[in-house]
Amino acid sequence: YGADTVHVRRREKFQNIRLKGRLRMEIGQHQFRTRGQYFPAGRYQGDFKWRGALHISLDSVQQVQAGYRAQRRQPDFLYKQMQSNHLSWSSSLDRPIVNQVFGMYQHQTLNLNARLTYNLMNNFTYYDENIEPSQQKAPLNTIALNLKHRFQVGPFYWHNKLLLQEFSNPDIVRMPNWLYRSSLYYKQSLFDDNLLLSAGLDFRY
Repeated sequence: YGADTVHVRRREKFQNIRLKGRLRMEIGQHQFRTRGQYFPAGRYQGDFKWRGALHISLDSVQQVQAGYRAQRRQPDFLYKQMQSNHLSWSSSLDRPIVNQVFGMYQHQTLNLNARLTYNLMNNFTYYDENIEPSQQKAPLNTIALNLKHRFQVGPFYWHNKLLLQEFSNPDIVRMPNWLYRSSLYYKQSLFDDNLLLSAGLDFRY
């Protein structure tokens, strides 16, 4: 009994021209930051990535951030080409496009961080039930709320993370609607900071 083994060696040369830049502006105590890149020619011609965010300081301990991100890129190589003993394909896929709006609130004294994200994805690429690459042509929406809190009393620490998320097509994006992680531990430096002792418990759901 034996199985044929497929060996594929592929050498490929290509060139790209990429334009890249960033900008940062101070508006009083607030900041506007943006960065992006664009491929005007080459193998990745037409691909781009851009992100802009406004950082607003409410006071010395509270900050708010609001921003937008857009990206269009080639699908990963394994979605387009695959050669193995059991799986093989050469597919032509459209470029996925992601538009994201996000906001964040941070309180330094309370050690609290909250982030809300909304994504609109076109040509979402995934592996179907036959383990073959496929694309969702209809727009796919996701929304997620991420909460983080850290609490400390002396050498005792308690960290909590909660993620709530919703998908417009759960048959394609198979992810839980919520995740929770809690860490309770003791951390202390010993022997003139030459040894760090850390021990505790993790709870995940």
